[in-house]
Amino acid sequence: MDLITFNQKVGELIGSVKDQLRAECVRLFLSGAIDVESYQDNFVLPKIMISVSLRNIADDFSPSRFSAKYSSDMENLKHF
Repeated sequence: MDLITFNQKVGELIGSVKDQLRAECVRLFLSGAIDVESYQDNFVLPKIMISVSLRNIADDFSPSRFSAKYSSDMENLKHF
């Protein structure tokens, strides 16, 4: 795949990620799992929610979990 095609594909996926990420953040906020009122109006709570939400939706954007090559490539990229 060339860089232009890659960037186009990434752009398409980012739109989907953004929508799903926002929905997951709202779901977590409303879940009652933590006391959201105890956080000040800074970026701590949003960062917590985004961090957890990214982990929660990660599998939705992963290639097939059954491919050893994809898994190997993904593990390798974590080191860079």
